[in-house]
Amino acid sequence: MLRFLILFVGILLGLFSVEMLNPVQDAVIQPFTGLLASISTALIMPFDDSVIAQGRMNQDAMELRLQLFWWPAWRRFQPR
Repeated sequence: MLRFLILFVGILLGLFSVEMLNPVQDAVIQPFTGLLASISTALIMPFDDSVIAQGRMNQDAMELRLQLFWWPAWRRFQPR
């Protein structure tokens, strides 16, 4: 049992360390999450036709329009 635990933690730390490297992020992680966003958008589209995939994020098109409209007004009220 101790051997399993040590091996499991070692593999876990090794894989997370490799995953955090920039070349791995650029070549594997970013395209994979973009693909997941596209697939989930395709699955949601029959139920909500205003959803869009923007890079690695799914977003409602109306929410995006509101953010673009309200962002300049919101910034005026922020303390500097």
